[in-house]
Amino acid sequence: NEIYALGSGDGTDEKYNAEKDEWTFVADMSEGFTSFGATVYKNRIYVTGSGKTEVYIPEFDKWQKFPDLGSRVGSVFITIEDKLYAVGGDKFDGSASSDAVFVFDPVTEEWQYFCGISSGSSHSACAVEITTIVQNYQ
Repeated sequence: NEIYALGSGDGTDEKYNAEKDEWTFVADMSEGFTSFGATVYKNRIYVTGSGKTEVYIPEFDKWQKFPDLGSRVGSVFITIEDKLYAVGGDKFDGSASSDAVFVFDPVTEEWQYFCGISSGSSHSACAVEITTIVQNYQ
């Protein structure tokens, strides 16, 4: 397992390997990100914010651009099952917080409006409750 420190775009993106107790540099994003959300799906790191979305592919140590969510910053980005959700965020110019939740399908590479929340939210946090279903085979 590794921990990633990302977003600068200035040659300082890193990962930490706990088994080796060491930090190493990884490929930079195409540009620096600020006020972004990050989530993991199928061993890829997806980030959205600063008007762009990119995915990091660790086995090739490279970033790939993905369809962006538009001019939003400060969204919370989470994965639930096979979809990625961006919750809230501000307009890029900081003028207003969004109450929208958008869902990204990594297979079709498309964003769609999912639902609204009760009030605008940005630079917040989300938690995902994970329920494990255990089936007893007899």
